[in-house]
This record gives sequence, structure tokens and C-alpha cells, in this order.
Amino acid sequence: MKYRDLLQQCVWQEIWDCLLLNYDDQRNLEDTYKKIYDDLIVVEGISTKRRIVVKKYPQWVDVSGKDGSLHKDNEEYATLCKDNEEYANSEIIYGIEFEKWGEWVEMEIDQQSLIDFTMTEIAAHCLWEMTFMSFNEDDISSTMNEMLETVQRIKDGTIELIPFDIDDEIQKLN
Repeated sequence: MKYRDLLQQCVWQEIWDCLLLNYDDQRNLEDTYKKIYDDLIVVEGISTKRRIVVKKYPQWVDVSGKDGSLHKDNEEYATLCKDNEEYANSEIIYGIEFEKWGEWVEMEIDQQSLIDFTMTEIAAHCLWEMTFMSFNEDDISSTMNEMLETVQRIKDGTIELIPFDIDDEIQKLN
């Protein structure tokens, strides 16, 4: 089931109630969330192989993406995989809060998420995650572009980083 299909099967008021149950600080933003919900129903979809994964942790619910890519097949994770076969064969988890909303609506919902959560819960958690950076898709894209430019400047050496030693900082606290 794709996220748009899930949204169409849910009742807005139930999504809103669930969102408030989990994110009470959003109470004054119902009209903003409702507009985005309405926009998601009609936004042009953008094909993606990524799927939405919703997972419960003791203190929070995480919404992320997976696309079948394994850690062992990715150069960046090669050293971490060397002595950990379970990790090597696990899927890479991606943050999806910067994805275009047209991609969100085309993402399949992970099967385990559909077992662990109701459709209303998935709709609410995804709605919160996709608006975490902003309620404006252009602002989200701008933030992402700024972050990518900063990463490139770090790689190019055109930005100077300040060394930070966490062990020294912990020592100072003790």
C-alpha cells in the first residue's frame, strides 16, 4: 500500500487526534496540517523505490525509509560490516524528512509497519515527519541544498571546522 492510498483510507479527524496524542505541541496547527493532508491527496506522484518504515522505540516513534540496499553493498559502510554479518546483511536506513512530497505519496508502506501500527497512526507519524523541517516544501528543499553545500565546502576544505573532543568535554563535566 502506498502512502497516498493509506491517506485516502483514513479519516482526517482521526489522523489529527492521533497526531495530537503523539505531538501535543502541534495543537495550534490543525489548519496547516489539514491543508498539507489535502494537498497530498492530489499532489503529482514521483516514482521511488524507497518505502516508509515506522518503528516504535521506548521514547519515540521513528519514520524512515528503506529501499532494499544492504550495508555490505555500500562502500561507506564496508569497515563497519567487516566483523558483523548481521549488520552487513541489514538494509540501510535513510532519513526521508527531506524527500519531496510527491515521493512520499508514492512510497510503499513497509509490511511490518502495517502490522505494528494502525493506518491512522502511520498517517499521523508520517505527516509529522514530512513537515519536521517546515510546512513549506520549497523551504525544505532550500534547507537540504544548504546542507549539501556545507558538506561540499567541508570536503573541499573551504570551510574550517573546529576540533571537538567529546572525552575532554565529559572530563570537564566530572
